Order: sequence, then structure tokens, then C-alpha cells
Amino acid sequence: MARAIWKGSVSIGVVNIPVSLHTATRESKVSFNSITPCCGTKVNSVYKCQACGKEVSRAEMKKGWDLGDGKFVILEKAEIEAVRLKTVKSIAVEGFVPAHLIDPIQMATSYYMTPVEGGEKAYNLIAEALNLSALYALARITTHGKEYIAIIRARGRNLILTTLYYPEDVLTPPEIPWTDNMSLTLLSWRESYIVTYLGT
Repeated sequence: MARAIWKGSVSIGVVNIPVSLHTATRESKVSFNSITPCCGTKVNSVYKCQACGKEVSRAEMKKGWDLGDGKFVILEKAEIEAVRLKTVKSIAVEGFVPAHLIDPIQMATSYYMTPVEGGEKAYNLIAEALNLSALYALARITTHGKEYIAIIRARGRNLILTTLYYPEDVLTPPEIPWTDNMSLTLLSWRESYIVTYLGT
């Protein structure tokens, strides 16, 4: 297993379970470099000012908040750090929810949660309880300067922490025209097709 990317504890009421988080997924892809036709070497990225065309190095760049109409509020590094949330070495469980109430579209990134020495018994107890109850634990975790809502769910003997998108981050689905007056013939065909496809 890959090294832990986070170490802390899960807080459930007055119980604290020492745990670590490990990456649970990875994307398999082939990466290519952009190569120049003249020398066969990599292309360097060049940053230019949109107004005057002057080249700008990364060290010279500032962070800005877009106000619209081409206007920005420039933020200094110290100002950004002042409002950045500090990483807290605790995952706070705030309640439990039936698993079917969490729409998979809300699920963002998953991490394997493993017990740190001394937390095995409590970890196993929570995993077994979640398995038997079909519940997810709702939690909050702060890391990399941002607070995330998350669920903790059981997968066999393992606990998995999955961060969730906030409701406002989930886009509205497109409207699909729906036919209410399907004929009995069409409904019968649909059912027979599904049965045939499933082989039952």
C-alpha cells in the first residue's frame, strides 16, 4: 500500500480512533510531451500579459479575484494564507445517514482509512457496525486549506472515506423530453428486451 497522505484520528462522540488515509484510486493514462519539430526537445510554457504582451515569470505572478468586466482584486500571499483553513488532524463524525440517501454523483475522491497502532479494535467495531446497519457516517475533514464534507463507509473489513461535493457544486441535469402515453406494445417490447438482455 502507498504511504499515508494524512494521519490523525476519527472522532465519534468521546471516542477517538487513530487512523491514516491512503489514496484509493488512480487514473491509468498515457502522458505525452509537446516536442518542437526543429530540435526534437520539449516546449517551454510562456506566460504573457493579455494587455501589453510582456512575458511574465511565475515568480512575478499574483493571485486575483475576478470582479467581472476585466477588473480584479489583487491578493498578496500573506492575505491568502491568513484566510486559509489550517489542516486539522481530526475527522469529526457528525451523524449517520442511510446509504441510499447519498447520491453517487455527489461522491468525489475516496481514500482507504487504516487504523494506526492501538486503534485496531475500535476500527473493527466501527467497520462491523456500518456493515450491519447499512449506514454511512457523515464527517468533516480539513486538509490542504479547505474543509470537506465526507462519508465514511464500510467495504468488507475496510473503512473508506469519500469526500463529497457540496450541493451547489452538482450541476443541474439537462431536461429530457418524456413520453407519458407509451403504448402497451412498446412497454411490452421494452420489458422483453430487458429480460432478454439480462438473460433471465
